[in-house]
Amino acid sequence: MYKLLLITDREDVRTAFESITDWQQLMFHPITICSTVEEGLEHLDSYAVDAMGYCMTGGDVSQLHRYLNEHPSLPVFQTHKHLENVRDELTAIRRFLDRMHMDDTDASFSEMEIITMLRDELMRDLLSGNIQSEQKFMGRVKLARANISLKHHCYLYEFDLPQGEIYMEDTWRYGAERLESALRNNFFKRFVDDIYYDVRVLNPRHIRVIACPRMDSLLTNEETLALVNKHIPMAIQDIKDYLDLDLALKEKVEFDSLLRLISYRRQ
Repeated sequence: MYKLLLITDREDVRTAFESITDWQQLMFHPITICSTVEEGLEHLDSYAVDAMGYCMTGGDVSQLHRYLNEHPSLPVFQTHKHLENVRDELTAIRRFLDRMHMDDTDASFSEMEIITMLRDELMRDLLSGNIQSEQKFMGRVKLARANISLKHHCYLYEFDLPQGEIYMEDTWRYGAERLESALRNNFFKRFVDDIYYDVRVLNPRHIRVIACPRMDSLLTNEETLALVNKHIPMAIQDIKDYLDLDLALKEKVEFDSLLRLISYRRQ
């Protein structure tokens, strides 16, 4: 069973979580609730925790933020003041932790490698149009500790592969998932100049690329756009040079937040 920690000085949040009585049926130990950051940090230093959440209206939370920065694979869940929302959150936490602690008999992954795969899975769902709720997306971003900004402008690129079917059958032959991984890791390179890039191969003729700043980025929208406009063409040229794959830009869309991509037209 999983162990959760909640740090909050809000009585309504505490009451909502304390109203849960069937923790064991939900596959959790009864939640530990601390009312101060200091108390919460003491607990984190003394006991193992699978995920934590916090909601403080007063006091200094900088020490907690420092702790979280030092533990980038510790999932953080959203807090709620209504019982039904707490139950939905616990379902999401359980699902995430089950994936995080999956028993993969074919390979041995570190905790950070698993978290990275879950982050990739999150962005894959977003770029595929499989996320319908902003609230659920924000919850998964927190659980996966994804270092992406939901407040900065971001840029979506729609690419056509003119010879995509032929390329996948005669040249690449490793499948869409391997191509997607190669593009993400070797060409768009995830984080470049404080900007995160991710890619989704939707089908042999359609590739999507998203570019958005890090969560704590100080870049202006103009600076972000300039850096993206520099990196994307370089990546496309490298893909042509090393993979002999042509990407033709069909459309470029600017969003004032990554959340807007959730309601973007499905293609």
